[in-house]
This record gives sequence, structure tokens and C-alpha cells, in this order.
Amino acid sequence: MDEGVWPENEYTEGLPVAPGTVAWATLDTEHENCNINLTGISENDYNEYMELLNQEGFSVIENVSEEIEGENYVSIGTLLSNDEKWLSVSYIPNSLTIYISFDNN
Repeated sequence: MDEGVWPENEYTEGLPVAPGTVAWATLDTEHENCNINLTGISENDYNEYMELLNQEGFSVIENVSEEIEGENYVSIGTLLSNDEKWLSVSYIPNSLTIYISFDNN
């Protein structure tokens, strides 16, 4: 997938485009998931994106924050679902990674 370009596929369909710059993206058809990493993301950008996901029908299943020892920042991990897709969103300052898979239940 192209660096700097938000991927368009069945996994990202219906998702709001996240802020920042796409550093890398992978589509793993064998394991049925898509991963997108973006840089240039502030905590405010992350919070606004979480609100956009909420507006698109995603609900937070679990949210975990952890202060990274010796690094002076907090890592945030959020699991969301809309009954069709599962999103795992990880945020550290300047970096957002989104893991997308379908709900196979």
C-alpha cells in the first residue's frame, strides 16, 4: 500500500479518514485484517478521531491507558466495535495505529 495515502478497501470502507500522515499500511488477506499507522497526531487529534468513530456507530469495548516508564508519556489502547468491524486503536504521542478486522461471529 502507498505511503501517505489512506487505503481504500473493504476494511476502511465507512471509516472516517484519520488525521495525520499515513506512514505505512498493510492489508493481510490471509489473516483478514488491515493495519494503518499515521504520524503527526496530537492527543487532541486522537480524541477528535475517537469522537468521529463514535458518531459513525463505533462503541468503545475497552480503553486502557498506561504511563510509559522513563518516557514521560501515556500510551492509549482502545478496542471498538460497530457489530460489523472491530478496531484496535493505539496512540502514543505523534503516532496512531489502527488495526481493523471483521466481526466473524
